[in-house]
Amino acid sequence: MRKIDRAKAFIRSHSGLLICPICRDRLELQEPARLTCSKRHSFDMARTGYVNLLRGSQGSQKYGRALFEARQEVYQAGLYGPVIELLAEKLKAWIKAQGLSQLSILDMGCGEGSHLAQTAAALQGEAEVFPVGIDIAKEAIHLAAREYAGCLWCVGDLADAPFADKQFDVILSIFSPSNYKEFARLLADPGLVVKVIPGPDYLREIRIGLYGDTEKEDYSNEDVVRLFEEQYEHVEKASLRCIQTIEPEHLPALLEMTPLTWGASPEDKERLLQEGISQVTIDVAVLIGQGSTLLV
Repeated sequence: MRKIDRAKAFIRSHSGLLICPICRDRLELQEPARLTCSKRHSFDMARTGYVNLLRGSQGSQKYGRALFEARQEVYQAGLYGPVIELLAEKLKAWIKAQGLSQLSILDMGCGEGSHLAQTAAALQGEAEVFPVGIDIAKEAIHLAAREYAGCLWCVGDLADAPFADKQFDVILSIFSPSNYKEFARLLADPGLVVKVIPGPDYLREIRIGLYGDTEKEDYSNEDVVRLFEEQYEHVEKASLRCIQTIEPEHLPALLEMTPLTWGASPEDKERLLQEGISQVTIDVAVLIGQGSTLLV
């Protein structure tokens, strides 16, 4: 089946999921591949199956095609495999506890799609999974749709997402900013918000190599954790710290993909490439929230 046909089938099976970013009315699929609302706003689907529901042109120039291609290379190389395994473990336990036969997942700030696609694949067999990814960067969604056909990919505003209320059992926020009010609007009851954030030693080898003996060498996630804990009645926290081998051919992509290198000079980045890094520390915290305290 062609990618666009897979996406159309997904949309048909979830009638009422997508809403117009202009008037917030329900979007309906019209053949051959167009989404329209009752006020005649319309949006064409790309041949690869993604939908662009972003009003105007937004996004940071720092998050361009090269960065997302680098992330896809690193993620597909398996460097973040333990993170996906931990996510899958937590979600499998929740699926079993809730007795779910179907699971809808939204990745808010999905980037080039690898985290969502790999997590959804790890959950197959536990429940029928319906994965949706949204990002403000069109280049990221283009790569996601090109590489991963099993998800619905959308370009859209994360602060005003083009989805109807209470549509998702799980919302993922992986190394991405969070809009907790929007999470509360979109999350079904019961539902989970799962946020993955760097730990103090995350990619410490890069920080030391570029910023050793400066304040940039250190990182704390305490403020992010505190804000998350304020949003939910019940919060579970899990930590993961492991050392992963980085093959020399993937090191340029690793340095390209991370904002940790944005403050470094080209000379320092080239020096680090020449010196080489054989291992990197993957240190993350997984925050799982239930029962939003927000009034929406």
